[in-house]
Amino acid sequence: GGVAGVPSSCVEAVHAPDVDDLLDGMKDLGLNAIVEDDEGEDDSDEEDVVETEASRPMAARIGDVAISFTIADIPQAFSCFSYRFSGKKYLVCDLQGVLDVNSSPPCFELTDPVIHYRSMTGRRGVFGRTDRGPKGIDNFYKTHQCTELCRALMREWINPKVDLGEIPYPRGRCK
Repeated sequence: GGVAGVPSSCVEAVHAPDVDDLLDGMKDLGLNAIVEDDEGEDDSDEEDVVETEASRPMAARIGDVAISFTIADIPQAFSCFSYRFSGKKYLVCDLQGVLDVNSSPPCFELTDPVIHYRSMTGRRGVFGRTDRGPKGIDNFYKTHQCTELCRALMREWINPKVDLGEIPYPRGRCK
């Protein structure tokens, strides 16, 4: 059971408007699930991806487009995708964890993801104390630089009719 082969005991359910659609979109992308470990589990034998591995160029096809990216681009691109896919309501960010290359397919195991929610009614902290709402979303996009992977995910899953060269991101940002 569980999401995309991840045991249900490893998946923390979040049920709010549009979040279930976001999780379905993650499954469609083969991104499995957000797996949240207890904060006290620092004694793991797994090590973070080393810097050289994280910056190693990779290539893939998304739809009919060949793109190049690094492992380090994937969490940032997912954050950007989560915002666009949710209709600019949710941003899943602060993605920390490890890439488990021993699983098939390889899977990111993430801890302590943050969800910022842009409430139409001004509600605050819907997703806990780290939910900074529109301010958190704006802060993410102050530093995020859109990559080929961001643009390809948008083209394939959000707006398939847009040509990659025509996506109007100011200064290379995805917002």
